[in-house]
Amino acid sequence: VYGYPEGEQIAYGEEELNMEITCAYDPNDKLAFPAGYTDDHLILNNTEIEYLVRFQNTGNAPAIDVIIRDTLDANLDISTFELMANSHSVITNIDEVSREVTFSFVDIQLPDSTCCEEDSHGLVSYIIRPLPGLDVGVEMNNTAHIFFDNNEAIVTNTTWHTIHECGGESAFSSGTSLICDTWSVGFESTYSLVDLVEWYVDFEPIGNESSIFWEVSEVQSFDISLTAENQLCQETTTITFEVTDLEMVDPCTGDLNCDGYTDSADLLVVLADYGCTVECDGDLTNDLVVNTLDLLLFLTDIGGSCWD
Repeated sequence: VYGYPEGEQIAYGEEELNMEITCAYDPNDKLAFPAGYTDDHLILNNTEIEYLVRFQNTGNAPAIDVIIRDTLDANLDISTFELMANSHSVITNIDEVSREVTFSFVDIQLPDSTCCEEDSHGLVSYIIRPLPGLDVGVEMNNTAHIFFDNNEAIVTNTTWHTIHECGGESAFSSGTSLICDTWSVGFESTYSLVDLVEWYVDFEPIGNESSIFWEVSEVQSFDISLTAENQLCQETTTITFEVTDLEMVDPCTGDLNCDGYTDSADLLVVLADYGCTVECDGDLTNDLVVNTLDLLLFLTDIGGSCWD
């Protein structure tokens, strides 16, 4: 703080102040319950939606009348409309042609916020359902217009929902590889909208991560199950998985020579298993040298196309 008596600067002291800066917000808004799953506001087709419109007189005099006009989305079933709550006496009218719902708070005498903040608020809410049989991905939007006496409308935010259906939550991929003499078996959840997973082997729980891996020491078969869910859906998939023999191993994913790497050197192990080594007649490319090019040609013949 500095003073300037008669134009001369005199320092009186300094003080540091830390404080939170706040700002005003629009008290007239629209909310929807449930809000919907994910940023796409997903709901199932039979979901009951509650819309809540809140309003506040932020003028400097009481509002005699408050009128709210709310046009229902074409994908909402107007026959399921039901008024749920209202802060003041209200007259509700529905125009089934224009699909406009009018909430009339006649002679509400709503105080302004400058004199009576607590009493300057009001609300109305209603429930409604989507039309039956809507396609997945269909959106429903809703916006309200609030009129205080003869003033222009205050337009609320727009709420929206997207139709979703259950199915596919428990989809997963599987794979095997051979590291030295030990099989590695892995499974991974592949559906994008999953919040919780639970894996089972022979119907015994073994983990709840999105992917699981473990070692098996012998050829065998077992039942692998995945139960997956999100806020809207739950599904379980069970398959019988077989750990097969070396001929079924993808050489692109196996450290077959036990050197800690998966590379072309592992292909020699595949050749050896087929009864061929670099000492045998393995010059498949006829270039007088037995090398990786011959291994590539060999694996192409047996379906090892990942080395192309």
